[in-house]
Amino acid sequence: MPVKIVEESTEAAPEEHVKRVVVECNSTGNDLRHGQLVKIDPHVFETEAKGNLQMAVVTGIELRAVSSNAPEGVTVGMKLFENKGGASNSEGWLFSKQHVDMNAKHAHENDGYVNLVNVLPFEKGRFANQSLYSPSMVNKEHISQYGNLNMQKLWENVVQFPNESYCYVGQGHVLLDVVRNNWEQLGVDVDSEELREGNYVKLGKDLVENVVQQLHDNVIMKLPVTDLTKAAVRFQSNTSGSSQYKVVCEFAVKYQYPSVDE
Repeated sequence: MPVKIVEESTEAAPEEHVKRVVVECNSTGNDLRHGQLVKIDPHVFETEAKGNLQMAVVTGIELRAVSSNAPEGVTVGMKLFENKGGASNSEGWLFSKQHVDMNAKHAHENDGYVNLVNVLPFEKGRFANQSLYSPSMVNKEHISQYGNLNMQKLWENVVQFPNESYCYVGQGHVLLDVVRNNWEQLGVDVDSEELREGNYVKLGKDLVENVVQQLHDNVIMKLPVTDLTKAAVRFQSNTSGSSQYKVVCEFAVKYQYPSVDE
């Protein structure tokens, strides 16, 4: 039975943070040919607000500056998504060859790194603030409501009984908000239910399993979550040999993350 995910919330959308990050790749032609990774110090993304950087949602990436002495174009990508179900880009994905060989197949990611920009041979700059990535259809309130959740956490504070067709769901559980929003369709008025053990609402087991599955599959798994503690940038070019090349990009990364559970 399909249910509507609650859209109204008393929680404000999380604050959007912006950090400018300079990423420098120094590599031989051979290493650059096979893809060179440059890790970003995770402390770069820390803010005064307590939050879970492992469950961040990147809301925008801009290219602020670029320089390269490589004689070939360089594809620059970033590891963006833990959940790919909701991945989208209103700027359009950048497709490039997956491997620098005779294979002509193009894709918008390579080794799990999403292509962001193609740096031209010997490029020394381009127009300012070029938008590279802007996710479409991201409900920012969902980051606050569901960003910290996974399947295991959805079952926390839900008491199941062997051989019984019902469960006890703790007050304040997000499942109750979904059921409350669908009370006419589901025939369950949560607010009029008598509390059990002073803190639980009795609901049918099938109903609870259905709501948990739909919330997990249709909302949580479609949030384009990025683990910023493992942020890295990948540089790849059709170069070769032992000559050293330097490619430098300055990005402005916009992101939000759910607050840490107290």
